[in-house]
Amino acid sequence: MATAALIAGTVLSAGSAIQEGQVADAQGRASNDIAKYNAANLERQAASRLDAARLEDTRQIRRSNMALGAKIAQAGASRTASDVDVLADTSFQLAMDRNLMLRQGLVQSQELLGQAGMLRTQGEFASKVGKSKKTFSYAKAGASILAGGYEGYNRGLFGSSGFSASQQNAFFANGTIPKGYA
Repeated sequence: MATAALIAGTVLSAGSAIQEGQVADAQGRASNDIAKYNAANLERQAASRLDAARLEDTRQIRRSNMALGAKIAQAGASRTASDVDVLADTSFQLAMDRNLMLRQGLVQSQELLGQAGMLRTQGEFASKVGKSKKTFSYAKAGASILAGGYEGYNRGLFGSSGFSASQQNAFFANGTIPKGYA
């Protein structure tokens, strides 16, 4: 009965170690897949943010042209030095606004792309950790089997050699097999 329990315990220990490694591998792959999915979403958001900035730039150009047209109409025929200065200043401010909008869109897009890259790296790391745990689980299972075998041997559960202790000592001392066993 003790032999069966020892063997069953050894097999269960080894089997659970292997199962543990397979679960860790599956979790690592799942984490990697989730990270890739989230990274792809962030990349789409980055592209959308850049497109939105470009669209807003186009709108700003239209508003700028309308504002400059209104200023020119106000200036009318007078075209004094102060009117020209106001037009130049207005044009400069509108160009600065456009540049600011485009820059903000670019910065936000780059931040999202950076987050996407970090997610991909985390996913790849999780996958590698899972694979390492799976590999280690085989070594752990082998160690469980060896430990179970050693324990069974120490308890004498696997039978004896049939040699007495003095016969075993004699065999190891001179390398000969005792009479009657050869």
